Parts: sequence; structure tokens; C-alpha cells
Amino acid sequence: MHNILIVGGGSSAHTAAPLLAMKGHSVSILTSRPNDWNKEVLSKYITESGEEIQRFSAQLDKVSNSYEELVPDSEIILLCIPVYQYPDALEKVIKNAGSKKIFVGTVYGQGGFNWMVDYYARKYNKENVTPFAIGLIPWVCRIEKYGHIGVTYGAKVNNVISIQDENDFNYLNGSFLPDLCENHFKQGAFHYCNNFISSTLSVDNQIIHTSRMYGLSLSSGGAWGKESDVPLFYKDYDQRSADLLQSLDADYELIREHIRTLSTKLNFSFMLDYLALERFSYGASTPDILSSFKNSPTLGAIKTPVIQRGEKVLIDDTHRFFFDDIYFGLVLAKWIALEADIKTPTIDSILLWAQGILGDVILDEQGRLNPNLNINGIPTRWNINTITELLN
Repeated sequence: MHNILIVGGGSSAHTAAPLLAMKGHSVSILTSRPNDWNKEVLSKYITESGEEIQRFSAQLDKVSNSYEELVPDSEIILLCIPVYQYPDALEKVIKNAGSKKIFVGTVYGQGGFNWMVDYYARKYNKENVTPFAIGLIPWVCRIEKYGHIGVTYGAKVNNVISIQDENDFNYLNGSFLPDLCENHFKQGAFHYCNNFISSTLSVDNQIIHTSRMYGLSLSSGGAWGKESDVPLFYKDYDQRSADLLQSLDADYELIREHIRTLSTKLNFSFMLDYLALERFSYGASTPDILSSFKNSPTLGAIKTPVIQRGEKVLIDDTHRFFFDDIYFGLVLAKWIALEADIKTPTIDSILLWAQGILGDVILDEQGRLNPNLNINGIPTRWNINTITELLN
């Protein structure tokens, strides 16, 4: 059994905490809202129609907002926070890590997670820190009552974890990983991937969210008279958004194809396009992009992120879909494409649209990344200056 620290209070934390704790692990929560957490946390496993199948409930060890208190004794640290919050949290985690071996990972492997971990491990001389990244969140999950009750519709059929050393994978797969999924749901086994770039380039949110928001903007101008006029993000998914996602994934596939040529030692079998990743993760025979969203039993109620400004309802430019999926998704992919001299017309179109929404300059007039763009999603921020260094 492990001392496990979950950083963050998102929906994934509300599912991971009781699943792990009820299997005997000592689970603590590091959150900015410690007073809102109950000592006992419950996750309801429900069907598509809302019928409850099972309850997972267990006691937490500690809940605190103090890295100094919770980090030093932790053996496994799992980030359950938005991608754009990774750098700040990782610096505090690694700075406060003790001297024994510690695994620092994320429930969602977007954004070059290992580069950030390695950067701060060098900064604070912590050679005992080992990064890992779960490719996709292992379950579809929601929050019913913050700090008290989570909801899950079950686990994915297959999961992937990126970690460099296979011995480390075997160690984590000895108890921690099965207790996240397989030992509860009888599915969701973890597969070993010996590189992080596969997760970085086949995580689906960065292409789903950005293409859908852009599609909605093209269809409506990104503005509506009232919130009830706004299409639902997935249930009202249309062919224009599906075509944009397919084109965006095609840009990514050119990048993935280039990456595959650069190493014979790295296993790229889990670096997948959108539909292949959906079929692998869910064990489904999804026929096409449009039906994968419109017919989803678990995504139907999700609303489009909007904000009221004056008399108009606009796409919410403060939402994590921008800060996670533009700056830690499309910008990162564009950096690789520029290094490899790959044309990415759909990535470019979405970045140009996004920079207008955000009031930022992401691409210059020559279609290159703004050299003054000071964001954490660019590999050079982490002292990675070439694709070769990125793969290493």
C-alpha cells in the first residue's frame, strides 16, 4: 500500500480518492479549498440513465492546502488539475519532495508533462523524482457535491501510462494502477508506453475542444442573444465541427508520422489518431466523428462554455479550453511542426482565431510562433530546443 497525494479538487480527484482509499492506500488531498472537503468521500457509479450501480466510499487521511505538510511523506503524487496549472503545482511539489524515491504523475498526459518535471527536478536537485503520465482520464466522471460526492459512468476499457523505465511501470502496476480501475470495474487495465510524446500528441481534448469552439464560432459568430440559444457542446455537434476535427487531426497525423521516423527504440503504438484512440480506449466500433459525440451517452448534457458580456452571450475566453488546449495543445504541436517544416493549415486557422479571442499574438504574419510568446506550453520554456531533445 502507498501514501498517495492527490493534488487538486477536480472531478477526477472525486473519483480517484475513494477508489484508491477503499483499497487500503493512505490518500490525502492537497487543495486550495480544504474546508470544503469531507473526511469521507463518496463516488457513485451510475448508468447512462442515472441508475446507481455501486458506491465507492472511503476515509481520507489528510486534507490541506500546505505542500510543506503533505508532499514530503508521499510516495505517489497524482495531479488532478487543469493542464495550465501543472507548472506552478509541480514546482511546489518537487521543491518539497523528500529524499526517498517519489513518483509524480498526472491523471491526464497533455502538455509535455515530463519536461516540466525534469526541469524542476534539475532546478531543485531532486534526482529521486520519477514522472509518469496517464494518457486519458481513466473514467468519465463528474462532481455532484464538491468535496463530498463524485459521479462516474465507469472506466475506460484500456488505459495507457507513459513512464520511462519498465521496472517502474511494473512497480506501479503491482497495486496503484489496478486500484484506479481494474480492481473496481473489471476493465481498464494499464498498458506501458516508454515515451511521453505519445501522450502529448494523442490526447484528444486539445483537438476536440478547439475544433468545436472554432466550429461554433464559424457557425454563429461566437455570440448568442441568450444562453438557451447556445448549442450544447456535444449533443448538438454538427458536421462542420466534425470536419474541422478531422482536418485538425490530419495536421497532427503529419506531426505524428514525422515523430515515428525519428526513433526505433521508442514504442509509438499508442500514439493514435482521434478515432483509433476512441476505439482503443472505449472498446467501441465508433463509425465516424459526428456519431461519436451526438450518440454519446455520457456527454450529452455538457454545455458550451460561455460568458455574459453586455447583451450578448460569448464563448468564454477565460475557460480552460483555451489555456489548456490552445497554449498546451495546439501551440505545442505548432512548435514541433515548425521544427520539422510541416504545414499545418487547420492548426494555423484555429490559432489565428483564438488569438483574436484572447487578445494575444500567437502567430506572426509569416505563420511562425511569436518569439515573444512567453507561455509554458512551448518546449523551449523547459530548455528543450530541438525535436531530438524533446524525444529524449
